[in-house]
Amino acid sequence: MKIFSVSLVLLASILPIIATACSENDEKCKSDVYGASINATEPLMVSQVNGKTGQADKPCGRPSVPSSGIHCANPSLRASEPGTVWLETHMPNRFGFSRDSDDVNFVDFTLSVQHPMFYDVLQRKGASWLPYLAFTGRFGQYIETRPSSPLIAKQFNPKLFLRKFVCGGQQCTVEDKDNTTIDYIDFEYAHLSNGQSVDSIDAFNINAINSGNAEFAKDYISRGWDYFGVSGKYHPNKADKKLSIDYGFKHYVGGLFQKNIDEYFSWEAPRDIARLNQVSGLALSASYNCNNCGFWNGVTIGLETGTNQPFKYNTVRAELGAAPGNKIFGIPIVLTVRSGYNSDLAQYYKKTTSIGVALNFTTFR
Repeated sequence: MKIFSVSLVLLASILPIIATACSENDEKCKSDVYGASINATEPLMVSQVNGKTGQADKPCGRPSVPSSGIHCANPSLRASEPGTVWLETHMPNRFGFSRDSDDVNFVDFTLSVQHPMFYDVLQRKGASWLPYLAFTGRFGQYIETRPSSPLIAKQFNPKLFLRKFVCGGQQCTVEDKDNTTIDYIDFEYAHLSNGQSVDSIDAFNINAINSGNAEFAKDYISRGWDYFGVSGKYHPNKADKKLSIDYGFKHYVGGLFQKNIDEYFSWEAPRDIARLNQVSGLALSASYNCNNCGFWNGVTIGLETGTNQPFKYNTVRAELGAAPGNKIFGIPIVLTVRSGYNSDLAQYYKKTTSIGVALNFTTFR
């Protein structure tokens, strides 16, 4: 499918930026500006260092890649120059192990990034709208649990969206985009697929022979949609923003990238769920983050259901995050349990129970 190649081009363009965005200049910046080695997780402001009063606190700038305008992730070390933008995390970037009730163990990893567009122009105009390009990819590596230990693409999700920043009764602009407690609404157009190409019974039979298992061969059946969406984040308590609500709506269509929807082929066995919108399209979750709550510092509870016959086929999800003092190699961990549908796009119609543990990377922003 066309979007598969588009996704690979986007990913290929992102990876070199990731590799060069943070350089050896980072330590030099911290040493030159602060006069000593500091913990990058502790925000230090210019006025805290120079001791001057009456000066607005602002982060220390350290342009690691001046030609690109991309800066490293720590907000306390970013430049506050007009027009400065950087690669950001879109959905959580994770690397871990998962097990679905209808599958074997696999290494589960997700890469998800976004980048703002036209930031300098919109910043000068004081706009509260900002367009973004985003990409999310999910892959499974079956090490010694399937013949030949295959790497299987599970999701490709390039997206264009327009974000509206909402600051209650206060004036809000694109400069507030790095405030993690801000509310926002996204208006999206995106493609969703599993990057596979099996769309005929002959191709399926060949994969079944090669994999030695007809169930494993189902992972290679092509699935693909475009969709229009609206999603966002809302903090009910403006004084204490530990609680946040995420919501989303998706309307699946054949469109610009996926002209014909791939969700059911005539040679597949008959089933009750033959359209993705029976199990997906409406999502709601609540997250509570706490830095002083003992071993665990965050929990998320979520529900997803279809826009076609809502609440007939439901998926529930729970995530538990480890506190900063309880990390592996300095990286937070998260435990995930989910029960329902769409654990992977190839067999979105199957009801499964999934468990997983993963490292949660905050590589950007």
